[in-house]
Amino acid sequence: DLDYKEIYDNISINALYHTLLTNKLLPLLLKGKGKRLIINMSSIVALGYPSERVCLYAACKAYLRLFSHNLQIELQN
Repeated sequence: DLDYKEIYDNISINALYHTLLTNKLLPLLLKGKGKRLIINMSSIVALGYPSERVCLYAACKAYLRLFSHNLQIELQN
């Protein structure tokens, strides 16, 4: 069992900070010229492979995978 702080820290490190950093960097990248990339590292558990005792971590990594994918689609349109 995780307490509130462990849950908050896990979500912050594995999902929230990536989102906030992308939010800050994206306007700068969009102003630039040439090839621009944001690379988000995820984990194999984001693909839905069953793993024991990593439910929250896997959910955060799945979020990051979907966030990155949908951001790419948004920026292409």
